[in-house]
This record gives sequence, C-alpha cells and structure tokens, in this order.
Amino acid sequence: MHELPGWLAGPAKHTTPRLSNLFQSGGELLVRGLASGVLLVSLLMANAAELPALQEIVDRIAARVENDIVLLSDIRLLSRYQQFLDGKSETDAQILDRLIDQWIVRTEADVSRFPHPPMGRSTAAWSVYGSRLPRRSNTKKGESRAG
Repeated sequence: MHELPGWLAGPAKHTTPRLSNLFQSGGELLVRGLASGVLLVSLLMANAAELPALQEIVDRIAARVENDIVLLSDIRLLSRYQQFLDGKSETDAQILDRLIDQWIVRTEADVSRFPHPPMGRSTAAWSVYGSRLPRRSNTKKGESRAG
C-alpha cells in the first residue's frame, strides 16, 4: 500500500468524533481566547481612561499675525510686568492689541532695514528712564502685589 505524505495524511489521522463539538477540548481554547480578549480590552480601556489625565495644556495661542503667533503666556507676562511697574494692568484684549502693534512696528523696522540705535544712545535713554523707576523698597511692594 502507498503511504501519503505527513502533511496530507493529517486529516485522515483524525476521525470524526462520536460526541458533539460542545464536548471537545477546542471549546476550552475558545473560552480561554475569549477571556484573554476581554481581559486585554478591559486593560486597554482602563489605560486609555488615564491618558487624558496625563495630558496638560502648557500654553495657548492667543492670536496669529501673518506667520507668527502671540501666546497667552506673552499676554500674562506683559500683564504682570504692568502690574509690577504701575500697580495695575490693562485688560487682556488691550494687551493683545499692544503686542500686535509691537509686532507690526518690529516687522516694519526689519523690512525697511531701519538701523538700530547706537549703543551709547540707548544706554543714555535707559539712564533717564531708570531714574523714573520706583525705588527698591517700592519694588518689593510691587513684587508682592504682582505675585
């Protein structure tokens, strides 16, 4: 008699069971596979529920001016600086307008290749302005007010 190769003889080795498929060992594998699938999905769901809690907004875009942006942190920084110097600050909308105006002036100066002032002139202007700044004792009070 002629024998079949092993890979072809596989189905012939296994005969049809006399009992129903419900009582076969393959049912255990199906249940284990289902249970492991449910476990895997529940772990993924639990892990996915924690992901939004790990994310944090660091900064926000307040405005876009051409190819540049003004951040909310820039507005808050200028607000704190105004609070520090004057004891009061403008509204966020006014500060945003001021920052956009500064961007426009800076961009126009760069485009027109306007020369920067000489170093001696800027230090002289700073010394005049510095004399108008509050004294160190008043500065400590301003720091406590600004936070």
